[in-house]
Amino acid sequence: MLNHQMTKENAFIGSGVPEEIVPSILGLYDVNMPFINWVEASNLHLTFKFLGKINEDIAIEVLKIIEEVYVEALVEFDSIEYWNPGVLVLNAVPNQALQNIKDKVDDLLLKKLAIPHDNFNFKPHVTIGRMKRKGVEKEVIEDYTLRHKNFKLPTFMIHSISLYQAKVESDGKRNYIELSLAD
Repeated sequence: MLNHQMTKENAFIGSGVPEEIVPSILGLYDVNMPFINWVEASNLHLTFKFLGKINEDIAIEVLKIIEEVYVEALVEFDSIEYWNPGVLVLNAVPNQALQNIKDKVDDLLLKKLAIPHDNFNFKPHVTIGRMKRKGVEKEVIEDYTLRHKNFKLPTFMIHSISLYQAKVESDGKRNYIELSLAD
């Protein structure tokens, strides 16, 4: 049994950003850009695998699988980028340790649950904002990324991964609930 009831929302495997790094990330947020839903501090994470909508039985199996994955990787950010459709991300410098975690998760999910590998290259990142509306001028986003092109954030180590469920609120904001097996 899970600590939280599964809903028809998306699930993913990720690693939360350590609390001591969060203020540095929040310092990149721009209150003069009200057309962006900035990600809440408690929701900042590095995604390893998007699972989509899964049921409780699959979630329980995924939780067992991620216990088998050795997790130790350095995370260093090197750029801010705008991804279509309407997502602002901090790109992490790719490294072999992050790729090994991604590969192990993919291999175990395929072997044990027949969940296929992704059809795209893994780009480690932390989403920091989502556009509230379409049609935000490209120049505004380019200006933001240029103003922050020389940003420096502390590096950090990740030592664990978790299963999360996304809950989209009526205002479009997302909350991520870390799932675990109930005692």
